[in-house]
Amino acid sequence: MLERVLTNEDAVRGDIGQSLLAFAPTGVAMLRRTSQRWALALEPLQTALHEMFPKLLDLALARGDAAAARPLVEEAMARLGRNLAKIAARLREMGYRCPPAVDAAPRYELPRSVDPAHVPLVLETLWRTFGGVSLADDSYGHVEFWDRKLGDRACWASNGTDVLWIDGPRFIRPRPVGRDGSGGGGFVELALDKLHKDDISGGPPLGVVVHHDPPLDPLFCEQHKYEEAQKRADKSEYDANLLAYFMKDCSEEVARRIVKDDWDKWEPPLTLINYLRKSVLEAGGFPGLKDSKYISKSLIEAGIFSGMNLSGDWEDFEPHRLELIADLEPF
Repeated sequence: MLERVLTNEDAVRGDIGQSLLAFAPTGVAMLRRTSQRWALALEPLQTALHEMFPKLLDLALARGDAAAARPLVEEAMARLGRNLAKIAARLREMGYRCPPAVDAAPRYELPRSVDPAHVPLVLETLWRTFGGVSLADDSYGHVEFWDRKLGDRACWASNGTDVLWIDGPRFIRPRPVGRDGSGGGGFVELALDKLHKDDISGGPPLGVVVHHDPPLDPLFCEQHKYEEAQKRADKSEYDANLLAYFMKDCSEEVARRIVKDDWDKWEPPLTLINYLRKSVLEAGGFPGLKDSKYISKSLIEAGIFSGMNLSGDWEDFEPHRLELIADLEPF
């Protein structure tokens, strides 16, 4: 019965969800301390709690319930650490000179320009737990490694490797956000964009916004995408302004079609926890390779790309991805 409740999203959002949030931080630990007989009897519950954990975490974050979310975020970071240790070990077995994925002795030091109260909970917990996280090689060894594994770099589209990367807090410098720079904080750069990570000219860096009333799980994206998301937060006002702008030059019917197309093309930025999930649980630390559109070998053999350097054999990232993400813990 409880297993069905734990996998019912409506129940998790309601009063039962509130009870689960209170139970979750200690539930799994409690089960681990039971006798062997009870542990076996309660194994289905333990499995259900383990798999349900991301939904409980998302529920607490969405409600802005810091007290309920903090122990869940701490557990998420513990799982992230274990997952990164597995991925790093597997990469080394593949022949990659994998750097330490996390700081072995992190020090939570903020520059004086950042008020600790302005730092979102997920970012604060990540910094306190790991310092920063990265699978990148400072000398771009990750690029050379995947070049050897997959063949020529031109075999994938312009995503690069987009290797997992989040800087620690020691050297951050917030930049003003918005036209007047108000809000008691600013945009904090935490990573190069997906192309600069691979030593290719690309776009602006990624980061989060720190301010006097931060969400528990901030958007992790370029500053201009954050500002765009803020504009779109009030959909009715955004649509009205856009509709009025286009109706200066075309009919209302055409203007409404343009507004609809604008929303269809819009890709909302990921939150920090969802960026970590995508990078680690789905992509094994290299989301750019997961999202790449590989060139068909038949097109190469047909000479369609004869002007590009596509010599040598190459293969898809998928079998490597599956090996890297096997048996990772959901968070």
